[in-house]
Amino acid sequence: MKTKSNDYSCPIMRHQLTINQLGRVMPCCHFGEHVPIDQYKEITTKYAERLEAGEKIPQCNGCWKTEERGLVSVRQSAINNYEQNYADNNGINAMDIRLHNKCNMACNMCGSYNSTLWGKIEGKEEVHTIGETNLQYVYSLANNVTKLSIQGGESFYGNEFVNFVDNFPTKKDLTLDVFTNVVTTDISVVRRWHNECKSLLINASIDGTDETFEYIRWPGTWKKAQRKTKQIYEIIGGRLKHFFAIQSANLENIFDFIEWRNTHTPDSEIVFNLVEGPKELSIDASTQQERDNFIETFNYYKGYLSDRERYDLTAVYDLCKELQDDEILLNMRNVKNSKTNQIRENYLKRNDPKI
Repeated sequence: MKTKSNDYSCPIMRHQLTINQLGRVMPCCHFGEHVPIDQYKEITTKYAERLEAGEKIPQCNGCWKTEERGLVSVRQSAINNYEQNYADNNGINAMDIRLHNKCNMACNMCGSYNSTLWGKIEGKEEVHTIGETNLQYVYSLANNVTKLSIQGGESFYGNEFVNFVDNFPTKKDLTLDVFTNVVTTDISVVRRWHNECKSLLINASIDGTDETFEYIRWPGTWKKAQRKTKQIYEIIGGRLKHFFAIQSANLENIFDFIEWRNTHTPDSEIVFNLVEGPKELSIDASTQQERDNFIETFNYYKGYLSDRERYDLTAVYDLCKELQDDEILLNMRNVKNSKTNQIRENYLKRNDPKI
């Protein structure tokens, strides 16, 4: 999983275009700078050269921090999957496109910038879209694209993403990489894309089981998430991945989810990442008891883990052994959770949003 200590290169910088729901243009979603679209190739080429010369540019701090904490970063994952995703063509042959922020969930670590439901429960309308100029730029480069990643918002909330993929010029040659919260997934579309694209990958954003899932991925129900995930797995098997964002609220639930995976979707891999913001929800805001329970479970766990899962969870284990209770963060976490609970309760008095 590790690269050479002086190797800071990143295939994404030369091969990928990302445009998010706010219309911001960048090589990947972790990049710390909006790149003017009319200067995209010129600017990203210079950044690529600096990385390849051994410079840790500050725009990539998201990956540097992940690597410092011992987990596999987006950059390292891109290197590990270079032959599969980037080797076939020069220039931009991969895109990460987020058409809008329309979403049917108000996850505890999210906000209205990426979820219209969050906007609704906060009593405001906040809809963001990629913008027509950006969309036309996407289509101007589309004939070279062999990997297309889509996420919102939520990819199956509304028809925009389905229409976007169905009208994409290179659809039949695509590795289509779909991020979804699962409960809204249109299984008929999954089955169709599985047949119509070169390869279909589904990344299921599931951060726990039972009550843990329902608290984080509100107002989703674990029963429906299970059913939809099993249906997806029946179609694409091991091309289903789970994206599990670790935070203080689900630290003790990680191995319950692993056991669920081992039973119901055994060939699927779990990609673990850390919730870094809001900081008061991160594992830095966990309690000693939560960390001790994770450490004890990790020490005695004998079930199946892939190499990457063990690598990432070992890093989390090491972090849990180093961390101490941070009273400021613990207080901020309590305030954040109380506010979230109150906002949700107030919304439930006016609506029945169970999904």
